[in-house]
Amino acid sequence: MEVTPDCYGFHTMKRLMIPLVVTIAVLSGCTTVSHSDRFAIRDASASPDSESGYIYGVFALAPSAPRLVDRAVRFENETISEVYFIEFSEGSNPILVPVPPGTYTADFGIYSWDMFYWARTGQYRSVLGSTNDVSFQVEPGKIYYVGQFTTDLFRVEYEADAALLGSLYPSFEGIPVENVLDSD
Repeated sequence: MEVTPDCYGFHTMKRLMIPLVVTIAVLSGCTTVSHSDRFAIRDASASPDSESGYIYGVFALAPSAPRLVDRAVRFENETISEVYFIEFSEGSNPILVPVPPGTYTADFGIYSWDMFYWARTGQYRSVLGSTNDVSFQVEPGKIYYVGQFTTDLFRVEYEADAALLGSLYPSFEGIPVENVLDSD
């Protein structure tokens, strides 16, 4: 029996192609996840982007919170199937996060995970109890207030936080701030 060399690498290529095709198929069905606090506007002199909407709120770690766990609030842009986690950080001032326009859903729960776990999945705790998902439409050039989240509580201080906008982000002063939890 004569053995012919695999001069074109057919068998080798076939062995590599099957896992590659399966991996591509799995990844293409996944929802994109962004950790939006990394894109939060930190510069007080930043100018509004006419193509972005903005999520505005407080996402603060309580001083007593253990630092081995990351925490975030989840927002999903249903229009483009993208999930955003706005992570908690030090400080108690509201932050402004630019996001693409679309229909967003938020469950107003706090997601938490071991900060060393790369997949960022893990424990989930709802902070509003019986509150259902809240959907809201984000339009370019508008700001959407989502409340104050800390490690141990959630509250809405719309008037106070909206009034802070001009002092924290002078270029954004005069842009209306819509309260997404307002039932009117």
